[in-house]
Amino acid sequence: MTLDVFWQIIDKVKCSDDLVIGLEIMLWNLSKQELIAFNEHFRFAHYKANTWDIWGAAYLINGGCSDDGFIDFRNGLILLGKEIYNATLENADNLIHANITHDIRNEDAGFLAMDLFEEKYGFEMPTNDEPWPEYSMGENWDFDNYDENKKRLPRLTSRYW
Repeated sequence: MTLDVFWQIIDKVKCSDDLVIGLEIMLWNLSKQELIAFNEHFRFAHYKANTWDIWGAAYLINGGCSDDGFIDFRNGLILLGKEIYNATLENADNLIHANITHDIRNEDAGFLAMDLFEEKYGFEMPTNDEPWPEYSMGENWDFDNYDENKKRLPRLTSRYW
């Protein structure tokens, strides 16, 4: 499965009333290799979204954000679709364009492909243990500091502070 096909699947389900059920329906018809590839693309997208700026955005939007909450937020960010995801990676303040009015955190999406694989085939999904390229999370800051948030995420701070 190519990255484009991965995003096509996400973009098809992003408007579903229940994202996880919509995604499960789409994934159920994939072959073993396609399901493994989907999971790898999801995991890598999740990894790339692990930045302080995106964590700061999650903190502002949700009025706080724990470690686990940020894991779930990144799952939800992916489910917003390719355009919003890529714009957010470019600049976390671009998340303003998603016009988030509800909690996008989604714990289930992070495990869905693996759980579905085990249900369909009766054994755990093999994963690629090759390390991903190292990157910097960027600079950490105090998410409770209005001035720091306004400097780094001005549009999100104006809307959600």
